[in-house]
Amino acid sequence: MDRFAVLVVLTACVVGFGGALDVPEVDFLLDHPGTSLSLARNHFCAISQRHNDEDLGGEAVCFGMDDNSGKLNPPSDSTYVQVISGEEYGCGLQLDQTIECWGKFADSKIDGMFSQIIGTDLYGCGIMTDETIQCFGHQPRFQPPTSKVGFVQLDCSKSHCCAIDKLGVPTCWGSYPASHPDNYHLRPPKHIKEVNKRELEGEEEEEDGYEDDVDMSGDDVQFKQISVSDYYSCGITFSNDIQCWGKDDKYGLKQALFAEGPFKQISCGEAGICGIISEDVDENDTRKSHSLQCWGTNMKNVFRKAEQKQFLTNMEWDQIRVRKAHICGVTMDSEIKCAGGSLESHKFPDDLIIA
Repeated sequence: MDRFAVLVVLTACVVGFGGALDVPEVDFLLDHPGTSLSLARNHFCAISQRHNDEDLGGEAVCFGMDDNSGKLNPPSDSTYVQVISGEEYGCGLQLDQTIECWGKFADSKIDGMFSQIIGTDLYGCGIMTDETIQCFGHQPRFQPPTSKVGFVQLDCSKSHCCAIDKLGVPTCWGSYPASHPDNYHLRPPKHIKEVNKRELEGEEEEEDGYEDDVDMSGDDVQFKQISVSDYYSCGITFSNDIQCWGKDDKYGLKQALFAEGPFKQISCGEAGICGIISEDVDENDTRKSHSLQCWGTNMKNVFRKAEQKQFLTNMEWDQIRVRKAHICGVTMDSEIKCAGGSLESHKFPDDLIIA
């Protein structure tokens, strides 16, 4: 289907939504933070650029705690354009858009062709080339929804998933821990501007301590990129701002977060939320292009050492991934840097360049 035909289809869908949505450009998506770097609990995998930097993709390399599962031994003769990792496994999306796994999923046969894959501790999911969603590994108890216009980006935690469709509208599904039965994490926000207006006017919170920005009235908020954690999810809006929904009392994210951009990437995990400022930052903005901005009380443990604080001040970032006790990222120089947890002291090969 050519660009004009896609635009006609999307316009028809927008009219069906009451004309409230903007028709996005065909290439409106921002890169998912898990493109060439994926964090598991005790190890991570990345795509190493081969000597010819004009080649698409590269070889999968994994670092961290080893065991007998073979999770740190991806095939050396395969070329991947995306990698994922979880407990005792890793998988890669190959040039032919098929999936190959190592570790405990090495013998898994995953049929079909995919455009994006993501990994959690126990299972993986992906968007297929027909824009539907398929999961593999230890299958989650919840089944992915269907979309009239097709899904274009996906992220999951161990408890739930969210996906963006061709209109930039998020859909979330899954379960929630018994201690948080209200399912706020499954209810993407509406009317960001109205939320800010209520905050400025000082309206009182509802009895549960959560603002009513998650009620289902109003227009959908459209996103360019999405990231999911167990208790909350975040996205970059069409205005390049960060909007999150859900709450996590344990890690100090009790209210829905809204952060003014411009951002080019967002990642959230139990440690908190981190966003990368885009290169389009206003000249009056004190934030630097490609710098990192993070939220969440647990971030003070991640950045507890002086040398780790340069993550926020002196480094320029291309990708970032947040987990429970650590974050790792790819700098604009294609180097891996980690802070917090067991990976921060890992020595990477000097010649390792991330694709």
